[in-house]
Amino acid sequence: MSQAVQTQKRQPQTLVDAVVFDDATTTYTSAAIDALAFRKFLLMVHKEVAGAPTTIEIRVQKSPDNVNWFNFTRGPFGYLAWEDTAGTEDEAIDGDVPARYLRVYCVATGTAAGVTFTLTVRIQLMS
Repeated sequence: MSQAVQTQKRQPQTLVDAVVFDDATTTYTSAAIDALAFRKFLLMVHKEVAGAPTTIEIRVQKSPDNVNWFNFTRGPFGYLAWEDTAGTEDEAIDGDVPARYLRVYCVATGTAAGVTFTLTVRIQLMS
């Protein structure tokens, strides 16, 4: 008799919570999460654009020790980037957990008061 494979999931965690990228905030680094017990992740991105800012990039970063950080560039993650697409967009991307600790680093260009990106990023970890 076969046994069903159970997938364990951690509740989604918010890494970036409605951060507005404008002339005051152009970069943001999330808190780190411990992904030791998990093998996969799902990154959920919600982006709202006002005006016509230039670009916003989201880089998944990994660390073996929560001190030294490296950009995760394997698979679909060189980085995620969007150009001046007005409106709202939602995207979800999955990947393998590459190290014990994960975080995201975001950088926006071409922003100003009234010309903004508003970004929310959540992550769900799975075994």
